[in-house]
Amino acid sequence: MNAFAVCSPRALRLVATGLLCATSMAWAQVPLVLAPAAYTDHAMRIVTDRQRLLSQQGGVESASLRTATPHATTLRFQRNPAVAHWAESVQLQAFRHSDPLLAQVLEGFASRHDAVATFREMVGQYGYSPDDLSATAATELIVAWMIVHDAPEPSPAQFEAVRRQLHASLLQNPTVLELNSDALQATSDPLLLRSVTFAIARGAPELRTREQREQLRQRVAALVRESSGLDIQRLTLAEEGFR
Repeated sequence: MNAFAVCSPRALRLVATGLLCATSMAWAQVPLVLAPAAYTDHAMRIVTDRQRLLSQQGGVESASLRTATPHATTLRFQRNPAVAHWAESVQLQAFRHSDPLLAQVLEGFASRHDAVATFREMVGQYGYSPDDLSATAATELIVAWMIVHDAPEPSPAQFEAVRRQLHASLLQNPTVLELNSDALQATSDPLLLRSVTFAIARGAPELRTREQREQLRQRVAALVRESSGLDIQRLTLAEEGFR
């Protein structure tokens, strides 16, 4: 199945047509073009913001964020409906502030569909789990790259390489290792929502003209640049991942 078949016109007929969140990129065992420290530092800012907002807005108890159980080599988490609701709310607010079109896409989709199930339809065949921070971070970056470069769907090897890059980078920072399940989900779910929103917008029948498609490319590139400092227009995707 095409990983982005959910964004086909058939699927879009079922859908009414922030918190800026992106995660660090990793460069595990590939030539370094951009400094990995910049991505890891940004990931830590995201984690800190998620903890602060969860504490302030009551997504989860603040105490639970301070009593995390180290999880060594995994970035997977157990889903908490309260955190999922919080993530959807703040991501929608972020889109409303930064990009009304993407806010409209997410709001229309979320009112009728399950973003987690949609994520599985998009990339589950590549072993990507919606309950894994490295997978949601990789998907958000890959979908954004596809839009900006008007590129076809990457190969299974490329999907796995990007996931491994992000996974390795995040695990290099001790703070990530101390996050509990709720904090991991609070970092991951906005990325999942951005991935789905970007993919739906990419296939939207409303984007008929070259100018409209170019506007979407510019918006997505700007969102990635503002939230991570990455100039996604300069990235290339090889079998070993981004470089």
